Amino acid sequence: MHSRGFHARPVTEFVQAARKLGVDPTYVIVPGNDDGRRYGSSRSIMSLLFLAAGQHTPVTLVSDHHTAPEALATLYRIVMGQPQ
Repeated sequence: MHSRGFHARPVTEFVQAARKLGVDPTYVIVPGNDDGRRYGSSRSIMSLLFLAAGQHTPVTLVSDHHTAPEALATLYRIVMGQPQ
């Protein structure tokens, strides 16, 4: 995860990249309370910010788009704070 968590700058970059790559929506899944999961969508910056994903939060990215494998690799680098 990005060194400061999934905060405004990487979330905005993630949403913009998902749209540009044509894999919108892409869902971000993080662990929730009581063994549940919390979901955020690349269509909503606020839904991703409300995940409150910190630096060591495990993250799963999901998309049904046919170009998803390559695009998800790019989006994963954004989430992890790695250069593209």
